[in-house]
Amino acid sequence: MRKEVRITVRTNPRLTVQKSVISILTITGLIGLGIIADSAAMQWAGFVLAFLTLFAVGAVRVARREGISITEARKILDELEAEEIAA
Repeated sequence: MRKEVRITVRTNPRLTVQKSVISILTITGLIGLGIIADSAAMQWAGFVLAFLTLFAVGAVRVARREGISITEARKILDELEAEEIAA
Protein backbone atom coordinates (compact mmCIF):
# COMPACT_ATOMS: atom_id res chain seq x y z
CA MET A 1 0.00 0.00 0.00
CA ARG A 2 1.41 3.37 -1.00
CA LYS A 3 0.80 6.43 1.05
CA GLU A 4 0.47 9.81 -0.59
CA VAL A 5 2.97 12.43 0.54
CA ARG A 6 2.81 16.05 -0.48
CA ILE A 7 5.91 18.21 -0.04
CA THR A 8 5.79 21.99 -0.35
CA VAL A 9 9.20 23.60 -0.73
CA ARG A 10 9.64 27.12 0.60
CA THR A 11 11.68 29.05 -1.97
CA ASN A 12 11.73 32.43 -0.23
CA PRO A 13 12.43 31.97 3.50
CA ARG A 14 13.06 35.71 3.92
CA LEU A 15 9.33 36.26 3.62
CA THR A 16 8.74 34.73 7.05
CA VAL A 17 11.40 37.02 8.54
CA GLN A 18 9.61 40.01 7.04
CA LYS A 19 6.33 38.87 8.57
CA SER A 20 8.00 38.52 11.97
CA VAL A 21 9.50 42.02 11.77
CA ILE A 22 6.11 43.48 10.84
CA SER A 23 4.50 41.70 13.82
CA ILE A 24 7.16 43.01 16.22
CA LEU A 25 6.80 46.57 14.88
CA THR A 26 3.03 46.36 15.28
CA ILE A 27 3.37 45.23 18.88
CA THR A 28 5.93 47.95 19.63
CA GLY A 29 3.62 50.50 18.07
CA LEU A 30 0.66 49.41 20.19
CA ILE A 31 2.57 49.80 23.45
CA GLY A 32 4.41 52.89 22.16
CA LEU A 33 1.13 54.76 21.71
CA GLY A 34 0.45 54.36 25.43
CA ILE A 35 3.94 55.58 26.30
CA ILE A 36 3.61 58.63 24.05
CA ALA A 37 0.16 59.45 25.48
CA ASP A 38 1.52 58.86 29.01
CA SER A 39 -1.42 56.57 29.72
CA ALA A 40 -0.95 53.41 31.78
CA ALA A 41 -4.32 52.10 30.64
CA MET A 42 -3.35 52.50 27.00
CA GLN A 43 -0.03 50.74 27.63
CA TRP A 44 -1.83 47.80 29.24
CA ALA A 45 -4.34 47.69 26.40
CA GLY A 46 -1.43 47.66 23.96
CA PHE A 47 0.20 44.82 25.91
CA VAL A 48 -2.99 42.75 25.90
CA LEU A 49 -3.52 43.35 22.18
CA ALA A 50 0.12 42.51 21.52
CA PHE A 51 -0.22 39.23 23.42
CA LEU A 52 -3.38 38.32 21.52
CA THR A 53 -1.72 39.29 18.23
CA LEU A 54 1.28 37.05 18.93
CA PHE A 55 -1.02 34.17 19.85
CA ALA A 56 -3.12 34.62 16.70
CA VAL A 57 -0.10 34.92 14.39
CA GLY A 58 1.44 31.80 15.90
CA ALA A 59 -1.80 29.84 15.54
CA VAL A 60 -2.18 30.85 11.90
CA ARG A 61 1.41 29.93 11.06
CA VAL A 62 1.10 26.53 12.71
CA ALA A 63 -2.18 25.85 10.91
CA ARG A 64 -0.80 26.92 7.51
CA ARG A 65 2.48 25.00 7.52
CA GLU A 66 3.99 27.25 4.89
CA GLY A 67 6.42 24.68 3.54
CA ILE A 68 9.86 23.30 4.23
CA SER A 69 13.34 23.99 2.96
CA ILE A 70 14.96 22.00 0.15
CA THR A 71 17.26 20.26 2.65
CA GLU A 72 14.30 19.15 4.76
CA ALA A 73 12.51 17.93 1.61
CA ARG A 74 15.55 15.86 0.60
CA LYS A 75 15.64 14.27 4.05
CA ILE A 76 11.96 13.29 3.81
CA LEU A 77 12.45 11.94 0.29
CA ASP A 78 15.45 9.87 1.43
CA GLU A 79 13.40 8.43 4.30
CA LEU A 80 10.53 7.56 1.95
CA GLU A 81 12.93 5.94 -0.48
CA ALA A 82 14.53 3.88 2.31
CA GLU A 83 11.08 2.73 3.48
CA GLU A 84 10.14 1.70 -0.05
CA ILE A 85 13.39 -0.22 -0.54
CA ALA A 86 12.92 -2.01 2.80
CA ALA A 87 9.35 -3.03 1.93
